[in-house]
Amino acid sequence: LLLSTEAYDAYLMEWGPAAVSDTHDHDGSVGVVHVVSGALVESSQSLDPTLPASGRRLEAGDSTQIPAAQFHRLFNQTGATTVTVNVFSPPIGSH
Repeated sequence: LLLSTEAYDAYLMEWGPAAVSDTHDHDGSVGVVHVVSGALVESSQSLDPTLPASGRRLEAGDSTQIPAAQFHRLFNQTGATTVTVNVFSPPIGSH
């Protein structure tokens, strides 16, 4: 945890080689992921099942916003550690 306020929380995260998150949402919070170093593959799906799934590769310097009404998964498919800063607003679990 880098910073915690009433409006948002910010985390520094390290993703080891082949690290993958479970598919998840952020419980009503908007998320932003900024890749500091390395790369991740993001796959996402709206909570509305009629909308198509999407995916993209995030490189160092890229950011992505995860809407509150979206499932997503992050995967480090590289052989090196990836570092991200993740911000959630409002803080996850605060509502």
